[in-house]
Amino acid sequence: MKEAGVDLVADGWYGHVAAGGLFVGICKEVERRRRAVLAKPDVKEKLNAVTLIPVGSTPEELTKALAADTAFWQPIVKATGYKITN
Repeated sequence: MKEAGVDLVADGWYGHVAAGGLFVGICKEVERRRRAVLAKPDVKEKLNAVTLIPVGSTPEELTKALAADTAFWQPIVKATGYKITN
């Protein structure tokens, strides 16, 4: 973006999402196992080797991150004339 004259840094990330109404116990178990895997030193090392930083946030933190990203990008995308759909 700097080469185009725009001072902007954009990060990407990955997250697990599920359909609304999924049994809470299943979500908690998937979250627990995912966090356990991301905490393993060999997994961290392999992810870091490809410039990925394992975070392992909670569903609530992911929801906040999605809202923050939407709030940030929505006016930028609207200014281009593209239509945002949910």
